[in-house]
Amino acid sequence: MTHFPDIPRVYTALSEAVACCLVCLPLIINMEWLRKVRTLLLIFPAQILLQLLAGQFPILLWTIGMGINISWMFASIYLLGVKQHKTALYLTAKAFIAAELVASLAWHLYCLTIYSQPVDNLWTQALFMGVISSISFLLFYQQNRKINLEELQNSIEKREVWVAVFTSLTIFILSNIGFILSGTPQFQDSTSIFILRTTVNFSGILLLLTQESQQYDRYLREELVAIHNMFQLQYKQYQAYRENNDLISRKAHDLKHQLYIIQQEADKQKQQQYLQEMTVAIQNFEAKIETGNPVLDTILTQKNQYCLQNGINFTCIVQGQLLHFMDIMDISALFGNAIDNAIEAVEKISQAEQRLMTLKVSQHSQFIVIRLDNYDTSNLDLSTGQFPSTSKEDKNLHGIGLKSMDFIVQKYGGSLTLNKEDNWVQLKILLPVENS
Repeated sequence: MTHFPDIPRVYTALSEAVACCLVCLPLIINMEWLRKVRTLLLIFPAQILLQLLAGQFPILLWTIGMGINISWMFASIYLLGVKQHKTALYLTAKAFIAAELVASLAWHLYCLTIYSQPVDNLWTQALFMGVISSISFLLFYQQNRKINLEELQNSIEKREVWVAVFTSLTIFILSNIGFILSGTPQFQDSTSIFILRTTVNFSGILLLLTQESQQYDRYLREELVAIHNMFQLQYKQYQAYRENNDLISRKAHDLKHQLYIIQQEADKQKQQQYLQEMTVAIQNFEAKIETGNPVLDTILTQKNQYCLQNGINFTCIVQGQLLHFMDIMDISALFGNAIDNAIEAVEKISQAEQRLMTLKVSQHSQFIVIRLDNYDTSNLDLSTGQFPSTSKEDKNLHGIGLKSMDFIVQKYGGSLTLNKEDNWVQLKILLPVENS
């Protein structure tokens, strides 16, 4: 009969702390270094102290000790930057099962190979546990990194969080049932207990990752449908803009005939009315922008017309012929979304002289450069490099416009950046010429 000692609580604590860091690794990488050091120096020692403290509890209070350690894992994930409670709870469940699996697997292998051997000592133990745990966590990280943390926060729902929590608790109970049944014919030695624990934990982490992958795939499908619907909407707007432009052009062509009627009108009041109507028609005609690309001409003309009517100074220096390689729907979605976002921002500015937008499309070296600048007096923060949240009433379309733009840019092998400097929001798109 083989009896192995329980897993030293220091290794369990280190596994729990490392698991928390791995599920939050993107946030740790982007964290300011001094804050990063302070946070990690708090998380690791506290986890070790809590595990050692729980080890002093009587067996009847064992569950309370585990609850305290799991609670600190939740607090650690929150301290690392996951402020959304449902996401932090979900990541805690995943990190806990991963930590249980790694600690159990590494210790079981150590007991089977080195324990009670001549080379068995504290240094060998620490080295062996470190190597096996590192390999295990590396495999876990490779699987976990497939799902973007930011998109996970957007896709996960409360129901899925509670399923993950229930799954983790069930896996934990089943993996430790061997300790409860120790001494029975099925669990007469420690090897059987550790095999059961490792197998159940491994099955549990696979189940959690499978559930996560399925919900992430569903989220991506829904987002692609939303982006496609956005493309369709922008294309329909383009068709409407083209029809309106044709109408404006016909009306402008008729102006010379209307001028003759006005000259013959004896009633000064009617003559003034005709002149006002003509002014509006001329203003619409002056909104026309010609870039060398008929699709872009239609979109920019309609947007410029809106800007003129709403006191927005919209300047265009565009070489539209550079974009002939792009699909009509891509052009309408890319420029329609970009300009709509800029208009939404400048419309919030009360001072007329600050309602400014500038669009430039040109070629520099081997890149086509699209740059849209708009003045912005809000406290918009783009320093994180993430897309900002929408201020529109429909929160279900959060970020879809910007994501559809990014989708289009990547389609043509380009890159999109968004930043803010001196009250100017700058959207910059680079498209390689060879892909055009």
